[in-house]
Amino acid sequence: MELFLYIAAAVELHDPEHPAAQYARDYKVAIAVRLTDTAREAGATDPEQLGEQLALLIDGAAARTRVLNSASFPTAAAIAAVLIDNAIPA
Repeated sequence: MELFLYIAAAVELHDPEHPAAQYARDYKVAIAVRLTDTAREAGATDPEQLGEQLALLIDGAAARTRVLNSASFPTAAAIAAVLIDNAIPA
């Protein structure tokens, strides 16, 4: 999964200004921006917060899946549903 590649690149590179580290950082920011834009389109009361929460949830689920060699995304999806339900007025 490509999420792991960006995490691995950021962890292995000790220079935050290295082009690969910058690319990994830009990728992670772009994901959060896309999630924020989607949250805004869906009517979230605080789309920036929801976008960041979902980005963090995805990153955490990806790392946990990799480290534990188990599927964490179904649990993350359930948590995401609660976050979304709480962030978007009925």
